Amino acid sequence: MDSSLFYKVLQSHFRELPGRITEATPSAFNSVFDSTEAGKQGNIVYLYRTERAFPRISGKTDILYIGQTKQTFRARYARYAELLATSPTNGPKYKAIIAGHGPIRIEICHFGVFGSTLKDAEAQLLWWYFQCHCEFPPVNRSGARSRTGECTGTLVLDDYMKEMPIV
Repeated sequence: MDSSLFYKVLQSHFRELPGRITEATPSAFNSVFDSTEAGKQGNIVYLYRTERAFPRISGKTDILYIGQTKQTFRARYARYAELLATSPTNGPKYKAIIAGHGPIRIEICHFGVFGSTLKDAEAQLLWWYFQCHCEFPPVNRSGARSRTGECTGTLVLDDYMKEMPIV
């Protein structure tokens, strides 16, 4: 797997929500989570990304987390801003991430670009990430839950299938 192609695909299809999470506080998380733009589109896959890349087993990345939701990003996350910023496990984690790797941005994309279901789209992105870095993103607790290997009806897979095969 060519990681430069993976990141090119992400750049081509994901759009950034306005704002950045610049500190581990509820208001900083909500500045992105509760934005008007975050409430516009459901059925998405999304990325948490840092300003500066950090090392992985293989290569470097700025991706902290890959997820999916049938809701809008705002509906999924705005209610959890305080928990993410202040809980005993999340607060220190996000403080360290921001201190070491800069502000966090959120990027979203309709799931249908990467799979026929939300879980398949998330699993596809996680698998490509794993192929690039030999591990899953650091904030994801586990790898892909569902991976059918099907390529039906997906713009990215149709466009890049020769260069990014599903294994």
